[in-house]
Amino acid sequence: MRKLLFAAILLPSVASAGSAAHARRRAIAVLEFRQGVSAFPGFADRMAKRLRHLTGLRVLGPTDARQRLGDQVDKFVAECQGQPRCVGAIGRRLRVSEVILVGMSSLGDVVIQISRVRVRDRRVLRSLGHTAPVGARLSRAKLDGLLRRLMPRRDFIRYGFIRIRSNRRGALVLLNDKKRGLTPLPGPIRVRAPSAHRVRVKKPGYVDFSADLRVPPDATVTVNAVLPPIPKAVTPFYKKWWFWTVIASSVVTVVGVTTGIMLTVGKKPESVPAVIRW
Repeated sequence: MRKLLFAAILLPSVASAGSAAHARRRAIAVLEFRQGVSAFPGFADRMAKRLRHLTGLRVLGPTDARQRLGDQVDKFVAECQGQPRCVGAIGRRLRVSEVILVGMSSLGDVVIQISRVRVRDRRVLRSLGHTAPVGARLSRAKLDGLLRRLMPRRDFIRYGFIRIRSNRRGALVLLNDKKRGLTPLPGPIRVRAPSAHRVRVKKPGYVDFSADLRVPPDATVTVNAVLPPIPKAVTPFYKKWWFWTVIASSVVTVVGVTTGIMLTVGKKPESVPAVIRW
């Protein structure tokens, strides 16, 4: 069995399944409005960056929103004053399904109010608050904790795809020793990501293919399984039936000739040594 350490190479030309999955992912915008607060600069952009890292969502931060709607987007958000219907209208213009609105105010400490608004019906799905002293720093762990409280658990489960191709039709595909069908498979296999997997492809009469690979989130890894024919066994010449038949015949012939020569030489001991030819 050939065993290959397979390096995951992500090619745009083979990531069609991953691209389709990308198109189906929920799009979320993270926006913020501040009421005279300068603490935690870039908080919403930072939150958007962490959401992209932790989830498979398509996330727009404030910078992305300005690129789509212009610099007036900050004014629109401020005029909404956190009202879900107004925030939902902005989300509709951004072509997202949800808006995470970060509001900041100051009552001695900095009060951060985070609301998740569904654009379709302008409904607040979840809201939570956080208070921090002025000049404090919100750690990544704390920010991730806020996001996990805010978003559904399923959003933090990420997937990738394994596309398996083979030069043999009807070959059995095993992923982590579980049967996944015969080649050609109907499509790529969806797996949790990031994750490690072992792929085996086998067919009677051909050398098995084996590969170890890692699947990054939201990506498609293509495995090209080449199964060469098993070479036919070559019988050593000394195991051929005709070899020992020829040897046996040769022995009889040689013994007979040798005996005859010995007898001949024995009759004339005084003669010169004979030259033996056969």
